[in-house]
Amino acid sequence: MLKGGEFLVSKTAHNDLFIPEEWSEEQLMIRDMVKDFCDQEILQPMRKSGRELDASKDRDEIIRLLDKSAELGLCGLAIPQEYGGMDLDFNTGLLFGEAISNGFSFATTIGAQTSIGSLPIVYYGTNAQKEKYLPKI
Repeated sequence: MLKGGEFLVSKTAHNDLFIPEEWSEEQLMIRDMVKDFCDQEILQPMRKSGRELDASKDRDEIIRLLDKSAELGLCGLAIPQEYGGMDLDFNTGLLFGEAISNGFSFATTIGAQTSIGSLPIVYYGTNAQKEKYLPKI
């Protein structure tokens, strides 16, 4: 396993590379679901209203979008399935990040939720903390 920036100076075997043509059908379905979510829940309403979401003015709408995201399982990307999460691998998480970027500033909101909001518990939480908090996410 490489450490730190070692990947910059070491050789990588060709079978360790990932290319977009290797996305599975399931990964592409997740991407399409996220793109549809962004289109239906963020872009279309934004076009109708003629303005973007503003966290200082649209708090209730952002909470609604987070709740809707949670219903789709998008708030639990890296959370193990045993706690109700999707337990996505790194590459699928990258595909999610690319797809959610269509959601403008909401991408930052859900990105924070799926990283700094939940990963510390996933990686460093006790079993009791994981059982208490992760299923609620």
